[in-house]
Amino acid sequence: MDNRNEEIEIDLVMMAKYLISKWKIVLVLGIIFAALGFTYKFLNYQLSSVPLAEVDKLFKIEREVKQPNGQIQKVESKVSYRVYVEDYESKMAKYNADLDNYKLSKELLSRKVEQAQDLVDEQTKYLEESLIYNSNDDSYFENVYQYVVKENKSGSVDLTQDNTPNPGLSYAMTALSSTEFASNIAKSLNIETDPTFKVIREIFEIKVINKNSFNLIVKGNSVKTLEIVDVCLKDVNNKITDYCKNKYNFDSILISSGIGEIANLKDLQKNEVKKLEELQIELNKAKIDLSSVVEPIKFENYGKLTTLEGYKFNKLLMYFFAGFFGGIFIALCYFTCRYLFEGKLRDENYVSNAFGIVKVCSIYRNRNANILDNSGLKKLGSYIDYLYENGIRSIRFVSTLDKDLCSELSVFLSDVKSRLNADISIISAAEISKAAKADAVILFEKTDISNLNEVVDEVKSILAVKEKISGIVYG
Repeated sequence: MDNRNEEIEIDLVMMAKYLISKWKIVLVLGIIFAALGFTYKFLNYQLSSVPLAEVDKLFKIEREVKQPNGQIQKVESKVSYRVYVEDYESKMAKYNADLDNYKLSKELLSRKVEQAQDLVDEQTKYLEESLIYNSNDDSYFENVYQYVVKENKSGSVDLTQDNTPNPGLSYAMTALSSTEFASNIAKSLNIETDPTFKVIREIFEIKVINKNSFNLIVKGNSVKTLEIVDVCLKDVNNKITDYCKNKYNFDSILISSGIGEIANLKDLQKNEVKKLEELQIELNKAKIDLSSVVEPIKFENYGKLTTLEGYKFNKLLMYFFAGFFGGIFIALCYFTCRYLFEGKLRDENYVSNAFGIVKVCSIYRNRNANILDNSGLKKLGSYIDYLYENGIRSIRFVSTLDKDLCSELSVFLSDVKSRLNADISIISAAEISKAAKADAVILFEKTDISNLNEVVDEVKSILAVKEKISGIVYG
């Protein structure tokens, strides 16, 4: 007979059921350890001679430290709660100051962008509506008027070299530059979308000759435009005439009319395009300046200042749960070890050695086919043949195992029974009386901690009615 131990498998399901059956003890142990952990930390706070706020190395902070080479490096250190709060408030003050600067810069630069955009839009609109800018060599006309305003002084000759316009001449220039005059021309030309009158004002150019005269150059994109402006000029000239009565001699003479100086047109077009480009550059620069203003990044743990009471509560809670789960872990480890090692698990000779029972073989399910292992069945068949050859005709297999495993063994034993024409059957532990009349009794058991006591009781019951047990088969 080959009585060598064969490798067995730990039944995880049985072990899980065993551990679950101990849940009350596991839970109680967890609660006990949780109470111990909570009490330890609570008393540690209450009995400490140092105020909690002054206890060193409770909190971790990060500071920027300048290295000897000039580089700034972030260094972590553990400090007391008081220093932790001071560090947090310092970072919060710096962040708020940076945020205020950011908002102010954002507002100022946004306003600058809006103003630059308005200037670009204004200039673009002007280029679209300008009568002079949109003229060409064949449609650019000029009328040149000479305005003379002299003081009414008889018999006197003015020998001064001062070319500052006299009051009468200044009044004439002011009247020609007035918003009222520009508004009348705009109305006459049906130009209503020029609030600054730039399109109108560029039609006129005043060139002072001396203190008594100036030339007025009227520009237009057609002869008709000049005619309309000429009508509006008559109203202004009448006002100047009324102002000059009895004090000044006023005269307005058209000295030239026709195609204007093309060089003047080209210069105007060139200057206005250049102005638009400069405004566009200023706008782009303002946009770049605005985009470069970045909102300050919140420092780590912003808005998460830990209070001293909150710190104590979290620590007490941590010790409570650490004790609770630690107690559960210890209890599970204890019962797992007890399940694995009490009763010498993996030592299938335990029952055999304790009661002098012959180990026949071990039979397990094949993992792949989910059927009983064939090698173990062969050994069992050989043992039954051995008993049969020695005059054993009735054999009872006694088992506390589940019905499925016993029924699978029963199928095998039926074949052996038919072959030998012997009385072979499987009975439960409750039917020990049937074993007394059999020629031989064989145990079919699993001897882990989950049913070891049952097996021991079963062996004792059989030995009480039967002198000897012929063997044990492990399942």
